[in-house]
Amino acid sequence: MKSNRESSMSAELEIVGPDKKVHGAAWHSMMVGNVWVSLPVLTLAGLWAGKISTNLILIAGILGSVAGGIFPWIGGYIGAKYSLPNTLLSRGAWGTKGAVVSSLTTIMAGIGWYAAHLLLTALVIIGILETILHVSTSYTILVIIAAGLLSLGLGFAGINYISKMVKYFVPILLGIIIVMFVIAMQDVGWTYHNVAPLHSTLSFGEVVSVSFSVFVMSFIFSGDYGRYLKNKNQSFGGAIGPIVIQSFFIIVGVMMYSATGSVDLVTQLIRMHLIIEAGFIAVAVTVVTNVTNMYVPGLALTTALHGYGKDIHRHLATILMGIIGLILTVFIYTHLTYFGFLFDFLTLVGAIFASANAVVITDFFLRHQKYNIKGLLDNSKSSIYFYKGGYNIIAIIAFMIGSFVGYFSPGRFIPLFDGFIVSSAIYILGYLAFNYLRTNILSDAKSEAFVETSVVGNENTKVGGMK
Repeated sequence: MKSNRESSMSAELEIVGPDKKVHGAAWHSMMVGNVWVSLPVLTLAGLWAGKISTNLILIAGILGSVAGGIFPWIGGYIGAKYSLPNTLLSRGAWGTKGAVVSSLTTIMAGIGWYAAHLLLTALVIIGILETILHVSTSYTILVIIAAGLLSLGLGFAGINYISKMVKYFVPILLGIIIVMFVIAMQDVGWTYHNVAPLHSTLSFGEVVSVSFSVFVMSFIFSGDYGRYLKNKNQSFGGAIGPIVIQSFFIIVGVMMYSATGSVDLVTQLIRMHLIIEAGFIAVAVTVVTNVTNMYVPGLALTTALHGYGKDIHRHLATILMGIIGLILTVFIYTHLTYFGFLFDFLTLVGAIFASANAVVITDFFLRHQKYNIKGLLDNSKSSIYFYKGGYNIIAIIAFMIGSFVGYFSPGRFIPLFDGFIVSSAIYILGYLAFNYLRTNILSDAKSEAFVETSVVGNENTKVGGMK
C-alpha cells in the first residue's frame, strides 16, 4: 500500500504501468530526436566555421554525433527497464538526497537550452520584422518575452501532448526544413569547397567534444521517455533520431557555409525573400523543442524537492523554470554574444553531464543492472539508498573531479571523454573499496552485506546495493 507521501506524488513521478508502456523504437527515436530539430543545432556548424576546415567539421561533427548516441541509448534502456524517471533512478548512485545533483544538472541544461533557443528565435523574428516592417532592434527584448511566454505556456503540456506533437508535427517540420535546404542550395548552387582558415583556432578534438556534448544532456530525458517503451531492447531508437538529425544539420551548415559564407539556413531564406518560410521555421522549432526544455527541468525540480520531503506541482515548477530562463535569455542578449554563449555553455554543461552520466551509468552496471525499486521510492532514512545523510560521497567526489578534468583537460583532446573516464574510474575504485571494507572488516555477514530482496516487475530479484 502506498504511503500518503507516495499517493501525493505527481503521476509523472510514479512507476509507469504496463497499460501505458505502449510505444516502440520509432516513437522513442522521434521523441528524443525532436529536441534536435532546433535552431541552435541547425546552426551548430557555425561554432566551427572558419576555425577549422569544412572537411574536418564534417568528419569531427558526425564522429561526435555517433559517439554521443550512446547516452540516449543507455538512458532509454534504464528508463524502460525500471519504468521510473531518471532523476528517481539516479538515487541508486547519488543517494536519496544526493540525487539532487542529477536534478540540478538537468535544470541547468534545460534552462540553458531554453535560453539558447529563445534568443536565437527572437533574433530571427526581429530580423524578419526589421526587413518587412522596419521595426527597430530595440524591441528585441519584447520579442524575447513574447516568445518566452508562448514556450512557457506549452511547457505545461504533459507526456501525452508531447507524444502527439512529435508524432504528427515534428516529421512535417523536419520535412519543411529539408525542402527549404534544397531550395536554398538550388538558389546558390550545389557547390562544395574545403574551406580552410589561415590559422585554425580549434582542434579536431574540440569540435568532436562540442558535437558530443549535445548528446550527454539527452541521457536523462531519453530515460524519462524510455519508460513508456514496450521493452528495454527498443531503447536504441533514442540514439537513432538525434544522430541522424544532428549529422544532417551539420551537413546543412557546412554546405551552406561552403556556398554562401554563412551556416545559417534561416538567414539565407530571408536573403531569398522567403520571409514566411524563415519565420515559420524559427518559431516552430522553438515551440517544439522548448516544450521538452520546460517539461524536463520542471519534472527534475519536482523530483528534487520530493527527495527532501517537499512537494511542488509540476506546473508551478515549470513556471519557475520559465522565469529563470527568460531572465537568462535577456542577460545573454545584453551582455554576451550568441555563439560565444553557446560554445561556452556546451563545453561547461557537456563536461558536467559527461561526468554525472558516468557516475550513474557506472553504478548501474556495477550493480549488474539491478536496483531495489522500493528503496528508490523511499525518502526515509531506512532506504537502502540513503547512504550517509542521504548522500553517496563516493559519487559526488567522482563527479566533481571528473567535471574538473573534463573542462580543464590539458590539451583539450576530446576532453569530455577524459572527464567521463576519470569519473568512472574513481567511482569504480571507491565502490569496490567501500564494498570490500564493509564485507571484510565492518560486517560479519560477509556474503549478504550488500544484497537486498525486492520485486522488480513480477520477479523476485537479488539487488546489490551499498547502504
